[in-house]
Amino acid sequence: MSGALRRPLVPGDRSKAVQHVLASATGPGKLLAAAKRQRATARLLEVVFAELESAEVDGTEAVAGLSGRGLEVLELYRLYRAQVAGLLTPTELLDLAVESVTSGNAPDTHVVVMANGSLNAAEKRLLAALRRTGRLSAVLPMVHTPDTVDWLRGQFDLAVGAGAPEASAVTRLVVAPDAEEEVRIAVRTTLEHLASSGCRPERIGIAYRSPTPYVRLLAEQLTVSGIPHHVPSQRTLAQTVAGRAVLGLLSVYDRGVPRSEVLQWMADGPILGPAGHRVPADWWDRLSREAGVSRDLDTWQQRLDRYAS
Repeated sequence: MSGALRRPLVPGDRSKAVQHVLASATGPGKLLAAAKRQRATARLLEVVFAELESAEVDGTEAVAGLSGRGLEVLELYRLYRAQVAGLLTPTELLDLAVESVTSGNAPDTHVVVMANGSLNAAEKRLLAALRRTGRLSAVLPMVHTPDTVDWLRGQFDLAVGAGAPEASAVTRLVVAPDAEEEVRIAVRTTLEHLASSGCRPERIGIAYRSPTPYVRLLAEQLTVSGIPHHVPSQRTLAQTVAGRAVLGLLSVYDRGVPRSEVLQWMADGPILGPAGHRVPADWWDRLSREAGVSRDLDTWQQRLDRYAS
């Protein structure tokens, strides 16, 4: 594939490139140049540039009728494109996927698309390639985004504006008394499918309408059944020990590093020293009190240095 040696453009790359072009923005009368130090300016340009990439605007063509601000954005977009030239944009990545599907080099899989949003041109090209090779199914809602659903109907040779197609013969409706039994049925069905079809576990997905309680129940039942799986964790990084320690440190710093809060942070940690041992909060309590530390990072440094000498 032509893009095999280029890595995909990720949001972090876009953010760095936007920061770079904003730093170089100068000139009288330029609104974005004047506001380049505002974080909101960078966030706005990241969104705009992502939309321009999605619309496959390369920034080289002449655009008539743009305002001064529009010309300024276009100029920055051209500089941004030069910054990310060595990376695969989402559109280029999708086109490589089209090439892979068309040439028969794509993994043997099947894609089910939920038609509940808009599609850009590159996404349509990929879905069309999947449809041509018999690898696409679509869920068409009764209340829909007309452009997307009508386009998908055309791909499946369904009349535009017609009612929903008849349900497949393999569709099965099961009524369960509670969420736990729902999950058991889903796991039993998965086991039956694995045994009868030879399908690999990573090719199977189980959908649920709400993370609570289904995430926990699925993790439990799939583990008991011995099915390799990945279930999204409901616990955020901020709720982990490490996350709480980092947030606590930032909070202590924002409040001026008061001695009492630093010691509380050490005790709550656990905070480990360079040798991997837990930092003794009681020892630091006695030491900082004897050194006369109260708050402020510079005060901590000066008082501890003086105490040590």
